Amino acid sequence: MTHQINLRQSWNQISQAYQAHNRIPTDFVHYGPHCPNEDQLQLIGDVRGKRVLEIGCGGGQCSIAFAKRGAIATGVDVSDEQIAFARKLAKQEDVKVRFLRRSMEDLSPVAHESQDVVFSAFALQYLDDWGQCLAEVKRVLKPGGLLVFSVDHPFFACLAGENLRIVRSYHDRTPARWDWEFPEGSVSAPFEAWQHKVGLMYRALRKAGFEVLDIMEPEPVEKGSGQDAFGGYFSPERQLMVPATIIWKAAVGRAFLRPPSVARATSLPPSTPAALRRKWNQISSYYQAEHNIPTGFVHYGPHCPNEDQLRLTGDLRGKRVLEIGCGGGQCSIAFAKRGAIATGIDISDKQIAFARQLAERERVGVTFLQGDVVDLSAIADGSHDLIFSAYALQFVEHMDRCFAEAARVLRPGGLFVFSLDHPFWYCLAEKELLVESSYFDTAYWYEWEQAGMSAHPKMTEYHRTLGEWYRLLRGAGFEVLDIVEPEPIEEGSGQDWGEYYSPARQRMVPATIIWKACRAGVPTPAGRSAGRAGGGRRGSYAARLQRPASHSPYSTSTLPNA
Repeated sequence: MTHQINLRQSWNQISQAYQAHNRIPTDFVHYGPHCPNEDQLQLIGDVRGKRVLEIGCGGGQCSIAFAKRGAIATGVDVSDEQIAFARKLAKQEDVKVRFLRRSMEDLSPVAHESQDVVFSAFALQYLDDWGQCLAEVKRVLKPGGLLVFSVDHPFFACLAGENLRIVRSYHDRTPARWDWEFPEGSVSAPFEAWQHKVGLMYRALRKAGFEVLDIMEPEPVEKGSGQDAFGGYFSPERQLMVPATIIWKAAVGRAFLRPPSVARATSLPPSTPAALRRKWNQISSYYQAEHNIPTGFVHYGPHCPNEDQLRLTGDLRGKRVLEIGCGGGQCSIAFAKRGAIATGIDISDKQIAFARQLAERERVGVTFLQGDVVDLSAIADGSHDLIFSAYALQFVEHMDRCFAEAARVLRPGGLFVFSLDHPFWYCLAEKELLVESSYFDTAYWYEWEQAGMSAHPKMTEYHRTLGEWYRLLRGAGFEVLDIVEPEPIEEGSGQDWGEYYSPARQRMVPATIIWKACRAGVPTPAGRSAGRAGGGRRGSYAARLQRPASHSPYSTSTLPNA
């Protein structure tokens, strides 16, 4: 895409007013407006004696903060005026920092494999294509060196001015353009920035040769972010509903590491396996009669491209496939029709009975087992080539146990592909494109209303952020190969769930997220490392969603739009 705005010229024009207005401190390394700082997050650690390069350094405040902590710091920025300000500020602070006027895509003054850390805060969104920038970053980093950077969270970028209404499509790849105005000096300048989907950012990092160690979407802090003067748009109140900042931590040539433990206390009564089994037994016959889910292809979700279109699992002829949370068995049967040796497991006796009858009618051989996805003891160690799940794992409270079992029964290198409601989707009101519930809420319940049912069981689903899903997978010994956030299709998903999941809504916010991972050759033992149990939404959500419980979309380039 052609840049229509000269970024260097625009920053030169507003630099003085920007620095006067925001007065960013140099006492700590900041990540974004009302975002916890590095002293609080500890993503980089001790930098004493280490070489740290900040790209898109602006006025140099973070570079100076690194130098104060003992780092050998260098800052790079495209703006002459920002670099002049940074040099003057470092002199005032009596610290030594090397500042260079340079584009983030051309780090030629920096030597090959010379840096321990490359850092950036709210700068990479000014680049449409990250390929050249990441290639340069990889070139200057030492083996095992860290890349830690923050950008606007792409979900936050969908919101209107200062309210919580969705006005921009999450899938939109056109740049946002605006005039940045400051009262100081009565200056303004045109800017453009790109909204990169989470999956696209992840894919770009992997393509450049980085291993992503963590994805963080911090809850806001009132004070101490270093950028508390950005007004109502970035207010803590808005950020309590939708995160404004996403932080990526990646490494070059790093050994597989288990992430730190992240635990939260529960305030929501858990939905026990026995209760879930009873509720799905109650729902099953009504659910299957109303939705009549096809067995001709493997589906991922409502109005979501199917596996024949996405090809995430590959050729499965003669391969052993286990579907966890298989429901009525439609996907397991579709796998068997494609030559797989298929097994399906579900907590509901009624769903398993339906699946067996359906397989018999379809004249395919599938093994169906009643059981809990956190206990796959009926399945042998290292026996399966693929574990699959579609819209089931949001019902699981102890996801760490589920993932540990999945890792156990997969052969080394085996694939784990699963879909579920996108974490952004949980935030929306039932009938409006309006953020109604906080992204950081941990669980909610709703009444399941199905045609013909007199009683409506209350179902509990567990909401986890993107970062939490990522940490759970890594904690269980999985390498995440892709994060797919598909755009909707009108026909062919196998699941049409009414207005709530309409293509029109999904064109603005993705309803489905698909994770593709593989079991590492020597998996890290998984304990209760990264789960977030319970927590509770503010009030109930009697949504009449008619959403599937056991049963996803793709395109590619440096930043493909999926």
